[in-house]
Amino acid sequence: MRHQNRRFILLLFVFILHFPLLAQIKISGIVLDKKNQTTIPFSTVRVMDKNANFLSGGITNENGQFSISIKKEGDISITINTLGYKKNTQSLFVSKKNPNYYIGKIYLEQDIQQLDAVSVVASKDGQSNGLQKKSYKLDQNISQSGGSVLKAMQNLPGVSIDGDGTVSLRGSKNVLVLVDGHQSSLTGFGTATNLDAISSSNIEKIEIINNPSSKYDSKGNAGIINIVYKKEIKKGFNGEVSLSTGVGELTNSPQNIAGISIQDKYRFTPKVTPSILLNYRSEKINYFIQADATARKKINSNIFSQRIYDNGDITDQQFSEMREQLFYNVKFGVDWFIDQQNKITVYGLWEDEYHVDHGDVPYIYNSAGKDNRLWEWTENEDTKFLNIAALYHHDFEQKGHTLDIAYHGTGGREDELFPFSDSFYNADGIQQGATKNDSTHLIVSEYIHNITLDYVKPTSSGRFETGVFLNLRNIPITYDIYSGDPSTGYMDPNLGDWSDYTENVLAAYINYVYIHKKLDLEVGGRFEQSWVDYQLSDDNIYYNDNYPTNYFNFYPNLRLTYHILENHKVSFFANKRIDRPDEFQLRPFPKYDDPEILRTGNPALQPQYTTNFELAYKYDWKGGAMTVSAYHKKIEDIIGRVAIQDPNRTNVINYVPDNFGDGTNQGIEWVFNQKITSFFTLDANLNWYVNTIGATDGTIYYPDPNGIDYHIDKQTNNTYNFKINGNFDLKHGVQMQMSYIYYAPDIRPQSEISSHQRFNFGISKAIMKGQGEVFVNANDLFNTDKIETTTYGQGFTMTQKDYLETQTIMLGVKFKF
Repeated sequence: MRHQNRRFILLLFVFILHFPLLAQIKISGIVLDKKNQTTIPFSTVRVMDKNANFLSGGITNENGQFSISIKKEGDISITINTLGYKKNTQSLFVSKKNPNYYIGKIYLEQDIQQLDAVSVVASKDGQSNGLQKKSYKLDQNISQSGGSVLKAMQNLPGVSIDGDGTVSLRGSKNVLVLVDGHQSSLTGFGTATNLDAISSSNIEKIEIINNPSSKYDSKGNAGIINIVYKKEIKKGFNGEVSLSTGVGELTNSPQNIAGISIQDKYRFTPKVTPSILLNYRSEKINYFIQADATARKKINSNIFSQRIYDNGDITDQQFSEMREQLFYNVKFGVDWFIDQQNKITVYGLWEDEYHVDHGDVPYIYNSAGKDNRLWEWTENEDTKFLNIAALYHHDFEQKGHTLDIAYHGTGGREDELFPFSDSFYNADGIQQGATKNDSTHLIVSEYIHNITLDYVKPTSSGRFETGVFLNLRNIPITYDIYSGDPSTGYMDPNLGDWSDYTENVLAAYINYVYIHKKLDLEVGGRFEQSWVDYQLSDDNIYYNDNYPTNYFNFYPNLRLTYHILENHKVSFFANKRIDRPDEFQLRPFPKYDDPEILRTGNPALQPQYTTNFELAYKYDWKGGAMTVSAYHKKIEDIIGRVAIQDPNRTNVINYVPDNFGDGTNQGIEWVFNQKITSFFTLDANLNWYVNTIGATDGTIYYPDPNGIDYHIDKQTNNTYNFKINGNFDLKHGVQMQMSYIYYAPDIRPQSEISSHQRFNFGISKAIMKGQGEVFVNANDLFNTDKIETTTYGQGFTMTQKDYLETQTIMLGVKFKF
C-alpha cells in the first residue's frame, strides 16, 4: 500500500498549475543633435531582435523623447533614423524582470542622405507572471463565481484554508493579505480574518508573492496575497453589474447530539449577492464607484467533540453556531489626470457588517451523579469602518522614472453584545435548578494612519527603488461584564475592563535590480523601527499593566536568476521577515461561546522571525509551462496556541497563545499548465512539505497568575495538498470548470488534523454578444470537506469534527456596458 501511495504521489507531480501571461518591456530615451545638443523631434525608432526580426517601432515626440514596448526578452538592437542625420544603432539586453529600460541620450550626426520612413507597430499590454509574483484573474475561476474572495482562493496554488477560514501558503499560516497593495480593514489589517466577507464580484485578480522584496511590508513569513479590485478607465460612461443567489447545506448530516434537545440547524441556507461597478471618464477626470453586498444565512460551525481525561471522565459535546449576516462594501473616488506626468487619486471605502449568531452547546457527561448541561448564547455584532486614501503619482520625463506618495487612513469599531445562559438537565432531560444568565459587551475601536513614499529610477541595466513607510495604529478596547441573578459563575472579574494597544512602525527600504543577458540580480534591505505598547487595566491580576516592546531590525532580500536557455531559468531567493502578534492574539478577554473550551489572548506574546530560502526552476513551452520550487523556512519563537487543563476547574480547557520553540517549514511545490486541445486546458499543482515544531517548555499565566507550566514534545509531519483544474472552452460562448482539491493529514502544536477534500464545478454562458454572462456553480458538491482535529494535552485527549457549511450552489448573471 505504501508503494502504491508513492507511485500515486509521483503521478501527481506531473499535474502542476501555472498561468503564463506575457510581460511587456518598455524602452525609453531621448534623441539629440550631437553638434548643437538640441532635441530631434519625430525621429523613427526601430527595435529588432538578434535575428534582425522586427519587434516594435515608434516616433520621438516634439521633445525628442520616445517610449517603445516589446514582449520579447534577449539581445535587441535599437536604431534611430531621421531625415538629415546618420542612423544610430544601440545594442541592449532586456528581460521581463525589469519592465522599464532607460538608455539615456542618443546623439545623431548630421548627414544629407535621406532615409526611408519606418512604420509604427502597436502592442497590447500584457501581464507579468514569473517566479516571484503570480497573478490569477477571477473571471477564469468559474467554479467560484459569485462567492467570496476566501472561496476563490481555494483553487490557487500553494493556498490552503482551514475550517475557521485561516489562510495558509505552503503550509505556513502567517500570510500578509493586502487590498490594492495596502493593508485594509477589509482583511483585518493583513491578518486574513474577513476574507469571507469580501465578494469576488468586483475583484479583478489575486496576486501571490512568495518571496517579497524589501519594498513590501516585512510582515508575513508565508508571503503576500494581494487582492486587486476592478477598475475601468475607458472614456465615457461604463460599468458592470452582477447578481448571484444560491443555497447551502443541502445535505442533512449529522443529527444533533442525543441527550439534550437543541434547535435544528439551518437547511438550504439562502444567499444573495448584488454588485455594481460604475466609471465615468472625461479628458481629465475619472469618477468611479464600486459596491457589493451579501445577505445570507449560514452554518458557521457544527463541531462534535469528545474529551477523554486521564482520570476516566468523558465529555461529549456539540458546538452549533448559526449565523444571519448582512454586509456591504462601497468604494467611491476620483482620478484627476492633471497632465501627462501627474495624477491624483482620492477615494473612500466604507465597510459595514452586521450579524447575529445563535449558539447551542450541549454537554453530555459520563460522571456518576453529574447533570448534563446546555450553554446557549446569541451574539449581536455590528462592525463599521471607513478607509480613506489620497494618492499622488508623478512620471518623470524618463519612462519608468516615477514617484508615488500615498496616505491611507482608517477609523471604525466593532460593537459586540454577547448574552448567554447556563442550564443543567438530568438523564431524563428534566431541567435541574434555575437558568443562569450573564453577558459581556465588547467595543473595539481601531485608528490607523499610513504614509508611504516610493521612488523608482530605471537605468540602462535595471532599476533602483527606494522609499519610506510610516504606520501609526491604535486599538482601544472597553470590556464590560454584566452578571445575572443567579450568575453562571464563569465571569472573571480579575481581567479589568479596558486595554489599549499601540503599534507604530517607521521603515525605509532600498532595492536594486540588475539585468544581464544571462543573470539577473535583485538585492535590497528594509530597515524598521517598531514601537509596540500594550497597556492593561490595573484590575488585571494575571499580567503586568504595560507591555512595551521597542526594537530595530534589518530585513534583507536577495534574488538571483540565471537564464539557462531562452525558455529555461532558475532562481534563488533569500529573505528575512517578521510576524508581530496581532492585537486579537494579545487581548486577554475571553469570549464565552464555549466555557469549557475557553480561548483567551496573551499580552506577553513576542514576535516570531522567519528566514526564507528558495530555489525555483521554470520552463515555458508553447501551450504550457512548469515551475518547480524547493523552499526552506527557519522560524524562531513560533506563535501558536497551547491547550491547558484548568487547575481549578478540571473540566475546562484553556486555549492560550504562546511563543513555542524554533521550527522549520520545508518542501517542494510543482505548478503546471498545459493546453491539451483547442478547447481543454489542464492546470494542477502539488505542494509537499514537512513542518517541524521544536520541543517547548513554557509557562502561561491565565487562569493562574502564579503560572502554569507545560511541555510540548517535538512534532514533525510529512504532508501534501493537491489541486487539479480542468477548464473547457466549448462552443457558443460556453465555458466549464471542474476542480478537485485534496489536503493530506497535517499537524499543529499539540494537534493532528485529518485529511479532507472537495470537488467544485462551474459553467458559464456568454450572452448579449459577449457583454453579459450567466453562470452556475457548486462548491464542495459531495459535502466531503469536513475536518477532524485531535488534540493531545496534559491530562486529556480531545477529538473534534467540524461539519461547518461548505456545500453551496450559486446562480448568477453579469452585464458589462
